[in-house]
Parts: sequence; C-alpha cells; structure tokens
Amino acid sequence: MIKTQILEAIKQMPNSDRLEVIEFTLKLLRQDRGKPEKLSL
Repeated sequence: MIKTQILEAIKQMPNSDRLEVIEFTLKLLRQDRGKPEKLSL
C-alpha cells in the first residue's frame, strides 16, 4: 500500500479509528526513537 492510499483510507475512517492509528503510530515512533535513521515524511 502506498502512502497516498493509506492517507485516503485514514480520511474515510471514523474519528475513533483515526485516534487508534495516531496512537499506534506514536508508539512506533517512540520505540524507534533511539535508532539512528533519518525520518522523512
């Protein structure tokens, strides 16, 4: 799945599901924080 498809799917989700996605993403980012790699959006 490419980024635009993911973002479009998120737009169509109810707010409660969006919040779950945000929380999951933040958890992943915090776990990967110590890894020496560049983050790019």
